Amino acid sequence: MPARRGTRAAAVLALACLAACGKEDPALGRHVAHPEFHPAVAWGYLTFQLAAGPRIPEKRPHARTLAWLREELEFRADTVLLQPFAHDTAPGKTVRMTNVIARFRPGAPRRILLAAHWDSRPRAEGSADPYDRRRPVPGANDNASGTAVLMGLAEVMRQQPPGVGVDLLFTDGDALVAGRMLGTEHFLASPPPGPRPAFAIVLESVGDRDAWFPQDAASRRHAPAVVHRVWGTARQLGRDSVFAAEAGGDSAGAHLRFIAAGIPAVLVRDPVYGPGNSYWNSVNDLPSNVSQETLAVVGEVLAELIYRGIPEAPR
Repeated sequence: MPARRGTRAAAVLALACLAACGKEDPALGRHVAHPEFHPAVAWGYLTFQLAAGPRIPEKRPHARTLAWLREELEFRADTVLLQPFAHDTAPGKTVRMTNVIARFRPGAPRRILLAAHWDSRPRAEGSADPYDRRRPVPGANDNASGTAVLMGLAEVMRQQPPGVGVDLLFTDGDALVAGRMLGTEHFLASPPPGPRPAFAIVLESVGDRDAWFPQDAASRRHAPAVVHRVWGTARQLGRDSVFAAEAGGDSAGAHLRFIAAGIPAVLVRDPVYGPGNSYWNSVNDLPSNVSQETLAVVGEVLAELIYRGIPEAPR
């Protein structure tokens, strides 16, 4: 568990060192004092989503979660944009969805994009019991965890604006159709006005109790500078046992869509969830199998990265 992989006191000590002597790697930038990412707050965001119910487009829990996202983000962000769109899933069957974009310093020319899908899978096809495969995935890890981390970062940035522009993208429909990333595809086809982000970080399944985030192979090939920035920052914070500096396999994620669109992007994802990956896409994707401490590690690393800004343009 993350609690065994580095205490909060160790993280504070690491930040003190960075503030005093952060010259080790110019590509990572320098530490900037910023508000703490509160894991209990992020955990509350995760449990709200699970209490609302499966976030399947056009179902009541989905509408409730969308209203909640909009209200919470309008309180915290400078600007909130909604991107409604539709997709024909079958002849005569149209599903309506909505991306949510929370913008901080929307006029800033240099920008970072952090993305997570907020919908959940309609079928638990990874469940061992055939009956359970017809049920929806609760989606604690995939992807209430990613959504909760972004919401926690929104609260941090409400307290202290970052030095660069930051967009938090909550995509809808990325879990609806196999092989498609509907919300990400719509965002890229209809981006908000203004400059493109310097790079993007995609969060998916970032709440596992036994967290391990290797470096996705496609991210290493197409966005090595961004990989270095994320995992290098984690190393400086003493979180490199969770953000493992080792190659993972190729993951089919939204980061591939950003890369294809010319935006350097990395995927932060735990590829193994439960014994033998048995919790993935199953009815066991529950709060009992995710961890507040893991959310804290991810939020801490990303908050540090955000406030360091963009010391050099990733390639």
